[in-house]
Amino acid sequence: MRFKTVLILSIILFSNLILGQTIAWTKFENLNDSLKNNPKKVIVKIETDWCGYCKLMDVNIYNHKKTKKQLAKDYYFVKLNAESKQQIIFRNQLFKPTDKPRGKHELAVSLNGKDNAMSYPTTVVLTENLEVTKRLNGYLKRKHFMLWLKD
Repeated sequence: MRFKTVLILSIILFSNLILGQTIAWTKFENLNDSLKNNPKKVIVKIETDWCGYCKLMDVNIYNHKKTKKQLAKDYYFVKLNAESKQQIIFRNQLFKPTDKPRGKHELAVSLNGKDNAMSYPTTVVLTENLEVTKRLNGYLKRKHFMLWLKD
């Protein structure tokens, strides 16, 4: 079972090198300046380092040539590691990491919403004013993801 996981992750990483880089991801600290200069919606991808579906989403959605060109016109992109150990300022509020080894960052919990159990990846769409408009818990194939965004 472990060999199979390593093999899948190796294929994903190798595909990333061959197919080119994914969408230009920004950081939360750069988001306000970007929105001030050119207002767009924001896609926040909440993930973890160990999540295989998060890596598949990068390859199958965000690295797809046509899709990344189409999405880059309308969105900024931010990745949030739900197990990050960094403090993040978002909407003028300080969000802190947990002190637990595999705990969830306060911002990941906040963006995920109080009623939803955390799953990875979680995609959150924000308005130009950084208000949450929709959430997707889990992985979708590219076609279904694009339909979900338009919905």
